[in-house]
Amino acid sequence: ICIVILGVLVANFYQLGPSFAVLSSSLVSIGSVTWASFLWHDGEIPAVLSVVFPLFVVFLLSQAWGAARQYADAIRLRFANETLAQDLDKARIAAEKANHAKSEFLANMSHELRTPLNAILGFSEIVERALYGAHTAPKYGEYAGYIRSAGLHLLNIVNDVLDISKIEAGQMQVRPEWVDAPVLARDGAALFSARAQAAGIALTIETGVTRVFADRRAAHQILLNLLSNALKFTPPGGSIFVSIDATETGAQLTVRDTGCGIAADLLPGLFQPFVQTDNTFERAKGGTGLGLALVRSLARLHGGDARIESVLGAGTTVTVVFPGAQSGVQIAA
Repeated sequence: ICIVILGVLVANFYQLGPSFAVLSSSLVSIGSVTWASFLWHDGEIPAVLSVVFPLFVVFLLSQAWGAARQYADAIRLRFANETLAQDLDKARIAAEKANHAKSEFLANMSHELRTPLNAILGFSEIVERALYGAHTAPKYGEYAGYIRSAGLHLLNIVNDVLDISKIEAGQMQVRPEWVDAPVLARDGAALFSARAQAAGIALTIETGVTRVFADRRAAHQILLNLLSNALKFTPPGGSIFVSIDATETGAQLTVRDTGCGIAADLLPGLFQPFVQTDNTFERAKGGTGLGLALVRSLARLHGGDARIESVLGAGTTVTVVFPGAQSGVQIAA
């Protein structure tokens, strides 16, 4: 009886391996036969027991083999999960390769586009300024200016695509140095001051640190992208405020506008490449949706980050955090 009971207990450990299922059925069989032989030789098998005992043995055997079948099902499920995991891993690797190939293609394409674009810009400027003689018709100079303006816009788009492709491919490197914060802010604002004034938009800059530890070109591009977005979506009579302030761990660049704002449910996706809001006003302003993606990517290359806050109809604030800064006298302009 003890051997039979032991066999039933072993059946409960079928998940530990097929040997436990076999051991269980063997113990049940051996115990049952031993019990029957003992009773037979002692002449103590009543008629009722001769009916009940075989049924009991069959029940125990069915329990043991049922445990074995459950183990087999568990094994099949484990193999199915392993196969699924392998398929998912292969799909992930294929997606990563495709994304890397896409980034390399965009980078190569951007390089190929920049060369003819630079030629178009250079020759259109020569024609616009009439460097080799006066135009026979004034419209020639005007149209050359349009060509140059469109070429500059296209070049900026190509540069953005090239930069985001380099970052995704892991080929973009930053070289942080101590950058004069007031000069950085004034140089960036100077490029947009004429447009802001023409649109009746007040542009104000303020710095609370003297130097920021950042890659000079990347910091300049971050500021230009933020100012371009702010100016694009701020209506006449609005204002744009730029500040560079100290934090506990470094410095933060903030660009705040009183533009059209962005709905809260659209904010999480704005730092993804090529993502734009569905606002009709914003669609009319154009753009590729790369500006904010580049801002965050460049900030993270510095060990910093970027965040955005906005209220629909009230304006937007974008803050970029840099890891290092030196405090100084506040400067406003």
